[in-house]
Amino acid sequence: MLLSVHRKYNEKSTPGRLFINGGFYCHTLELPKLLCIPEGEYMLHMTYSPRFKRLMPQVMKVPERSGIRIHYGNFIKDSSGCLLVGYDAGKDANGVDAVYRSKVCFEELNRWLEHANKDQVLAIEIKADAQL
Repeated sequence: MLLSVHRKYNEKSTPGRLFINGGFYCHTLELPKLLCIPEGEYMLHMTYSPRFKRLMPQVMKVPERSGIRIHYGNFIKDSSGCLLVGYDAGKDANGVDAVYRSKVCFEELNRWLEHANKDQVLAIEIKADAQL
């Protein structure tokens, strides 16, 4: 199963879209360019998160980082370098990119990934997309 994040860089955030096997799934949000996950392809493993106390997708072998996950959260402050997901995209009160309906989006994605992880290799591709 291939997840693909197409994103654009802004001064205060990095919004994007997540595709699963080529089909649009949801919106994404990351920290600004110098702090977000570098472009490339990474393996995804379902591992236990001490912070969230559950199995969650972890982006493996991110250069100079560890513990990078896909998880829920609406605003940049909810991420320490991870990829936030949400069904809706918008702006916060300060006009900075945000994602909404994040928890329900994440829960469905996490169930899919847990199920797929039993018999498929999970990977995520991250790239810039000028079309966004």
